[in-house]
Amino acid sequence: MKLKTVLIVTGIFFILLGILGFVRVLGPTSQESIFGELWWLDKTENWSHLVVGLVSVIFGLFAQDSGKKIWGWLYGILLVVVSIYSIITSHLLKVNLEVPVEEVLYFTIGDIVLWATVNSNKAKKEILHPSAIRQVQADSERNRMGQMH
Repeated sequence: MKLKTVLIVTGIFFILLGILGFVRVLGPTSQESIFGELWWLDKTENWSHLVVGLVSVIFGLFAQDSGKKIWGWLYGILLVVVSIYSIITSHLLKVNLEVPVEEVLYFTIGDIVLWATVNSNKAKKEILHPSAIRQVQADSERNRMGQMH
């Protein structure tokens, strides 16, 4: 999967989480979440999800490949770090983290983003058809041979 697609899809997912938290489907309190104490998103989480999701979609749609890659690293590492931190404590600044739901969610999405970031250069190489690669190699060889004579 291309990094662009991963940034857009995960960004939309986080935007939806933020909206669902604000409209009393997933919060902003455990009493208002359809999952109760198991999983609810407080106001700080909702804003965080909206901002991170929006930034991810913007980078996915409009950033150059180098910008996508930088955001992919930051975004993926942030999610994995928050996931690991939630093992230690269920509070991060003013955010209440429900373990293991958010721990698994953030770790999984962070891992997918990091995988797509690491493999973003490999995908470009696969775009070229093998015959086009052979042609470029042959042209390069001819140029090199022509310069020797």
